[in-house]
Amino acid sequence: MRHVRLGHRAPAAWQTIRRRRAAPGGVVLGYHDVVADDVTPGRWDVTVSQLRRHLRVLEVMGLRIVGLDDIARRLHRGEPLDGCAALTFDDALAGVRTRALEAVAGAGATATVFVVSDHLGTSPPWWPGAPHTLDAAGIETLVRAGWTIGSHTRHHPNLVACCETTLADELAGSRRLLADRCGTAPDLLAYPHGYHDAAVRKAATEAGYTAAVTFLNGRVTPGIDPMRIPRLTMGAHLGAPRLALHLARIAGSWPDHQLDRVGPDDRAEGTP
Repeated sequence: MRHVRLGHRAPAAWQTIRRRRAAPGGVVLGYHDVVADDVTPGRWDVTVSQLRRHLRVLEVMGLRIVGLDDIARRLHRGEPLDGCAALTFDDALAGVRTRALEAVAGAGATATVFVVSDHLGTSPPWWPGAPHTLDAAGIETLVRAGWTIGSHTRHHPNLVACCETTLADELAGSRRLLADRCGTAPDLLAYPHGYHDAAVRKAATEAGYTAAVTFLNGRVTPGIDPMRIPRLTMGAHLGAPRLALHLARIAGSWPDHQLDRVGPDDRAEGTP
């Protein structure tokens, strides 16, 4: 992997990171878009250099990047997750192909991208001002590179507010459309904004998903619900030293990632 510097006072920062070790359990990192280094990143973006620094932190702390599907299988089987890390990108925005793909490949890894099936190659209506989403050709590029395609529903709604019919259409419909485009129906789901409740999880399971990720921070340990896999919310705010601190936190220090319901009334803010 290409080694990258942390910036000012990098040697001291790296020495601190090298002294840390990841806590027991696995971890899933939740990204959105990746922008060029000469662009000021938005709240939920990272620059290419930031992404590379994050990947370097995983390596230094002894974490191995695996597929999210591998983490889901380990959860279902009750197998250990120590030392495992998975990379995910929500919304399938343009920078995932043009920038994240190269950076992740440089770490000898792949990732999962969650696609809003009815909004390929468009300006995402759920995120005004965001770059265009990838078109079908861009998705195919990621598939050829070994990335996993997951569902982010058909239109990116607040699933908690959907009626039963709409809920089934958003979940099963997205899975069918992505199967037509990718050849395989996705088993992995990312809840838009991280919102879910018991009815949403039940509908997702009935639609054929075997695992789903939220946007509540936490570690992945045996025994948690595969339909409520926590993720670390990644963005420009999370520098390498802070990421290292989070990776060293034990599972018990993230107590609220298995909530039965998460919706707009339960969180001050949701992610795109």
